[in-house]
Amino acid sequence: MSLFLNYLAALIGVFLVAEVAVRLFGQRPWKPSRGKRAWRIEPEDTLYAKDAKLGHTHLAGKHRAVSNRDPSHSFILTHGSDTLRVTSPPERTPQHDTRSEIWIFGCSYTHGWGINDWETYPWLLQERYPEYHVINFGVTAYGTIHSLIQFEQRIASGRKPACVVLAYSGRHDMRNTMSRHMSKKITAVNALGALVEPHAYFSADGKLSYEARLVEYKPWPLMRYSAFIHTLEEMFTRWEMSLHRNHEVTLAAIRRFREIATHLGSPFVIAGIYRVRANMRRTLESDRFLKVNISVDLGDPKNNCRPYDPHPSAAANRVYADKLSAFLDANVFGNLPAEVS
Repeated sequence: MSLFLNYLAALIGVFLVAEVAVRLFGQRPWKPSRGKRAWRIEPEDTLYAKDAKLGHTHLAGKHRAVSNRDPSHSFILTHGSDTLRVTSPPERTPQHDTRSEIWIFGCSYTHGWGINDWETYPWLLQERYPEYHVINFGVTAYGTIHSLIQFEQRIASGRKPACVVLAYSGRHDMRNTMSRHMSKKITAVNALGALVEPHAYFSADGKLSYEARLVEYKPWPLMRYSAFIHTLEEMFTRWEMSLHRNHEVTLAAIRRFREIATHLGSPFVIAGIYRVRANMRRTLESDRFLKVNISVDLGDPKNNCRPYDPHPSAAANRVYADKLSAFLDANVFGNLPAEVS
């Protein structure tokens, strides 16, 4: 019995030393609470609705996001009946629009979180290409798989784009497979209750597959109280994420995007909008994708919405529009042959 107690005491001692050590390095126990909301949404107090295939979409209608930190700061968000953010004043959009369409897919950077409707880069592109109808498919927290599902759904409705743009960020990789790491992040901000999101993976025959599954995250015992256990859980979570082959899954989704667009006869453009990793750039170059870097330095104060929000500012969106329109003019809508840049 005394030997057991000695082992137990030693184990507790090692645990306490490890706990103190990780706290000294800045690690803390897990805090699952969402805390104070950064934004208040008017008039419905929410901007999202559940979707059986996409997980979530935006609510249709006009909303105002008001900063809880500074109520004098706010921005306007308007979503059409299709739940997509508008790219022109709704009253000026023809009811039966017969113009050819430019489809732009992406996440909150494309959607334009943090800025007004008229400051987003898809809106600015609409002003530059009045002969086309620019459609902003960007939705907060979407990855490449979400965009691919949107693309397939839109095509199934009988529509055909003049051009397809996928605004890609390295952050999309982990969203595509919905690993434990991503489920943990969603748990911290989800206010919709039980949520189903797309999960992408390679099937037994090596083909890209994806299906909607419940987002589940089960914390380890005591990680809410112990920084050491939380650190171990984070290490395990990041290791588990590597098993999902995020990078390969994303590439398969991008290739599928191009395959569909090519079949339709629509140019497909990858627009690198944030943190495109070197291995992704090399692969896109070797596969001869039509691509352009539209990113900006989001550490520059003029390019973000801080102190209210870290998302790209109106100034950053103007740069996005400038870079993308210049590329489209030279490589898609002009008479010059398309080339990888």
